[in-house]
Amino acid sequence: MNAHGLITAANKWVTVPERKSCKVHVIQRNMNNTAVASGYPTKLVIPTTGCRGSNHEVRYLEHVEVRTSINYTIRGALEILLESPSGTTAKLLSPRHLDQSDQGFENWTFMSVMTWGESPEGVWTLIISDTVISQKISKMYNVFWMLHRILYIKVPKKRNGPL
Repeated sequence: MNAHGLITAANKWVTVPERKSCKVHVIQRNMNNTAVASGYPTKLVIPTTGCRGSNHEVRYLEHVEVRTSINYTIRGALEILLESPSGTTAKLLSPRHLDQSDQGFENWTFMSVMTWGESPEGVWTLIISDTVISQKISKMYNVFWMLHRILYIKVPKKRNGPL
């Protein structure tokens, strides 16, 4: 090893900027009446500026977090996708056929690094679907997310019940 070369490189090292987190609260009218129904994907359209102009401004992403609560009678039937403004689709949750729990997700955080390096600005789409076609109806609530260096999004709470 070249100790002198390592020390020289370390003295010239440029670090990445400090971590920033941009919280985005999803506000959608009649959100409490939006159901997640078997065979009918639910899409939430989430515009964001990446907190442009604030102390929390995010110019490029490290990872994205989506925190939500979803009541669903078969938790393992759900799939959650997140589409970025530049077209990247991140799978936040895959169906799990052995997960027959009726507990759903309470204040659960899903995370992805699939959008690493992308700009957070633009329209994001969160897609929740029952890919197993379990003939169930449920509701989603309290969704929000975070764009880290980064972005965080919150969606209103949903409950079980008929459409």
